[in-house]
Amino acid sequence: IDRYMTKAGLPEDGTTDVAVVQIGANDINFIRNGNSREIFNTELWNELYAARVREITGTLREHSAAVFWVGLPVVGNNKFEPNYQIITAVQQQAVRKAGGKFIDIHELTKFGTGDFAMSGKIDGQIVKMRAADKVHFTMPGYDVVARAVLEDLIDIINKTNRRLALQDVQIQ
Repeated sequence: IDRYMTKAGLPEDGTTDVAVVQIGANDINFIRNGNSREIFNTELWNELYAARVREITGTLREHSAAVFWVGLPVVGNNKFEPNYQIITAVQQQAVRKAGGKFIDIHELTKFGTGDFAMSGKIDGQIVKMRAADKVHFTMPGYDVVARAVLEDLIDIINKTNRRLALQDVQIQ
């Protein structure tokens, strides 16, 4: 949070400042809790992780027009997939509780196939959507994920621009 504030600073009046967050892929790990380490997916781990997500979301909300938190995608590595779903569920509840908008991309990143897929259809063409590691995306795959927040971003930008456009106009 401190890094965000140091780098971004407070938004200026009249600007649209939106935070889009996606973290968690490397969070299948212990959480430090004072002098102890809490084991992944225990009740205490889930509580501590949720508290951190709420803190990040709350800080970003204080300084942004909106916070969009993007969940983790479906992945092709069966070792990660169940844990990614656990992290996504904890994030989803915590983000919503803190007033952010959570965007679940799990189904979206199956690219219409019903399960993990390396490719999907775009405009009727089969396109490679995943990198070889079966976790990351190709540029077309990232474009599909980005579209998941685009509609909400356009609404915020349009509302802000309308406010700015009418700011100095006398309504009669």
